Amino acid sequence: LIRMEYDADGQFTDQATMAILNRNLSVPQFSASTSGGVLVITTDAVALTYTGGEFTAASLSVASTDPASAFSGWAFGDNNAGNLLGTIKSLDELDVITLNCTENAQTFV
Repeated sequence: LIRMEYDADGQFTDQATMAILNRNLSVPQFSASTSGGVLVITTDAVALTYTGGEFTAASLSVASTDPASAFSGWAFGDNNAGNLLGTIKSLDELDVITLNCTENAQTFV
């Protein structure tokens, strides 16, 4: 898990989320390097590249480092049919919403 957050003012929230309640997880082997303002974080599974600034397809991408993986890569904004769309249940006083992603794909909160 690599958590990315961008705020133009540099104000970040470093707290548990609905998706990751227990943040006391083991840290896998990784390396991080910066060259020419480009950050690259590499694990056994992926290499994340971030060129800085607001997240765009050109500034944030992930490529597989595992040739046996079905995952080939991702760039910010890419459509992902397997994405569960985050949590729909929240403290935002929403009415009951189905958790069926096919039915709620156009629901935005």
